[in-house]
Amino acid sequence: MLEIVINEQQISIPANTGINHDGCSMRGVHTHDSTGKIHVEMDKKYNVPIESFFIVWGETFNENQILDYVADEDHEIIVTLDGERVYTYEDTVVDDQEVLRIEYREK
Repeated sequence: MLEIVINEQQISIPANTGINHDGCSMRGVHTHDSTGKIHVEMDKKYNVPIESFFIVWGETFNENQILDYVADEDHEIIVTLDGERVYTYEDTVVDDQEVLRIEYREK
């Protein structure tokens, strides 16, 4: 599950991201609805980093930026996986029942 919070406002993850995308009926990483549940459907089990979803979505996520929001002297990006802070940012791998929260906020 992916949660994005920008300045205390929950951001909706678009439904059908990665479905019927650029002539490909369904990408291996995609959404079906706007709940934030990301589906990874491939022939083999892979540890897919969250960066793969952001590439399909066409949005930016790294230690310095989430969507159009850039960390600076007044703002920071905090990433937690099941409530525990992680520093792997776009390289974070999320399993089925885990919640990845990306928060952009004032320091």
